[in-house]
Amino acid sequence: ISYVKEQRAKSEQEVHIFESCVKEIREKIGANQGEIEKTSIATKVIESYINFSFQNSLAQIASRANEILSKVSNTATTTISFDSYKETKSGSIKEEVSILVHMDDELKVPLKSLSGGEETAIELAVDLAVIEMIEQRSGIGFDTYILDEPFDGLDSICKANCLDVLSNSGIGKKIIIVDHSEETKEMISSKITVVRDNQTSRIEVLQ
Repeated sequence: ISYVKEQRAKSEQEVHIFESCVKEIREKIGANQGEIEKTSIATKVIESYINFSFQNSLAQIASRANEILSKVSNTATTTISFDSYKETKSGSIKEEVSILVHMDDELKVPLKSLSGGEETAIELAVDLAVIEMIEQRSGIGFDTYILDEPFDGLDSICKANCLDVLSNSGIGKKIIIVDHSEETKEMISSKITVVRDNQTSRIEVLQ
């Protein structure tokens, strides 16, 4: 009997210790729950701010790109906007930025239906708009802007329009254009002619 009483007392003590531990854990969970809720709210606020900032950036890029497009003959009636969400084949929505082209009062013109020159003008406008936005917001940037055959598909008038846009873009850069077109070459005053000789290249003319 003495042994049984001893074991019962021991069991009751263990139960008491266990209940105390459970109570302590519950109190800690309760205290942490408030912090978890605060963290969740803070996370949602941050996500909301990032999304707002991102949408604002897209709108700024589109606005500036449209200003540039209005100065190029073949895109004078073209505007663009951005959609940051895309529906998948399964019907779900995923975050993916896509460009929407609006031309001659027609909305959402497929990119594949554009001419090569129109695509070139839009790409150049968006590139310039992105560069300007980044530099405005960060206050820093590269000193040189290099374009590799940027006028593909453009006629002489549109090339002249684009060169004028680049000259007056206000990005404050040295602009280097790599192009094989003789027509483009004639439009630019300062030129470096590079000649490829077997496996090497050399500067032949600098003017």
